[in-house]
Amino acid sequence: MIFSKRNVKKEWLKELLPIFWTISKFLSVFSIFYFFLFSGFFSVSEITIFGDKVLSEIDIYSDFFPTSQNKIAFLQTKKNIIFLNTKSLEKEILNSKSIVSDIKIEKKFPNTLVFTIKKSEPVLVLKFSSNDFLTINKFGFGMEVFREDEAKNLNLPILNTEKVFNQKFLDGKNLVIDPEVVLFVAEIKFFIENRIGSKVSAVNYDFDSKGKIFDVVLDEKISVKISLEIGARETIEKLAEVFEKIGKEKIVSVNMTVPKTFYVVCKNGRC
Repeated sequence: MIFSKRNVKKEWLKELLPIFWTISKFLSVFSIFYFFLFSGFFSVSEITIFGDKVLSEIDIYSDFFPTSQNKIAFLQTKKNIIFLNTKSLEKEILNSKSIVSDIKIEKKFPNTLVFTIKKSEPVLVLKFSSNDFLTINKFGFGMEVFREDEAKNLNLPILNTEKVFNQKFLDGKNLVIDPEVVLFVAEIKFFIENRIGSKVSAVNYDFDSKGKIFDVVLDEKISVKISLEIGARETIEKLAEVFEKIGKEKIVSVNMTVPKTFYVVCKNGRC
């Protein structure tokens, strides 16, 4: 059988065609993959923030991304928005910045991340200088600084102390007060206002004291010493009984730091 050159060429082309199509498909897939993964088109280049404006962009960019110092540094990492795990990033942010109580991150293609942020609420105010007051959240982290007149209008218990655990409290990442102390003061305020009907004017506390003793000032005139070790609810229930039995208007001070015992001082020394 004799094959013409034309027939041989056709047979050769038929054999190469599948190989050609395979290579073409591979190059097409590779090009698409390279475009999505390595091109700058899908690299995060913008971050939009919604929510509490008290969290400045400087705080957000420096604190939300522990590996970055600011917005520019984060954007220079050229994270690909397609493969970015937003749930993991949300968790990282919540663990690294405790003044944030909730955050949701959404992708806006091709290159924008949208942050919706909710700030944690303060539960007490810490007086750390003669005219400077710092709001504290339930985790014991510092939030915002106020002057005395502003702090008194916040309707939060004011904690007076000579010692602060950590002076670097303005970044929202360093612990200022033991969370157990914060929770106890918040509970004391809640139970006193709802069970007794008095206002907590101030709370004096010495961090070095044994037994964690708090001097709670009620209605700007009654001093009540309370121990964290006894518990807030139990202590206030006993205090309510004392006030009902003796009369709150007659009392100057009450010491309730000893379990099942209390010491009362009344006006003119008579109770």
